[in-house]
Amino acid sequence: MTAALVATAVPAYELAFAGVSLQTNAEAPADPSGPIASAANARLALLVASLDLHNALDKAPATPTDLHDAVYDLATEYRTITSHYLAGETNDSKPIADAIPRAGTAAEKIAKICQ
Repeated sequence: MTAALVATAVPAYELAFAGVSLQTNAEAPADPSGPIASAANARLALLVASLDLHNALDKAPATPTDLHDAVYDLATEYRTITSHYLAGETNDSKPIADAIPRAGTAAEKIAKICQ
């Protein structure tokens, strides 16, 4: 991979994936507002990750097609999930239930490419 990729797309993916993984798997605090705060952090992590991934692609236009497409797909799925969560939907809704495994597939592709 080129130096531009090492400085943009790969670290953006690693940071985005770490933040989303941490916030979407966090245990909600026991106080009454805990679940709401935990859900808000997860939504925020998904949205910021989506934006950061798209920005990384903009900064590295020479990203190889396979990596570009996987990063773009992950960012798009994160944005889809966030939009539907913000509309009050849950993991059982079709758009979210469909987007979650697609995001996982994109993340697996990126991790494999970045090895």
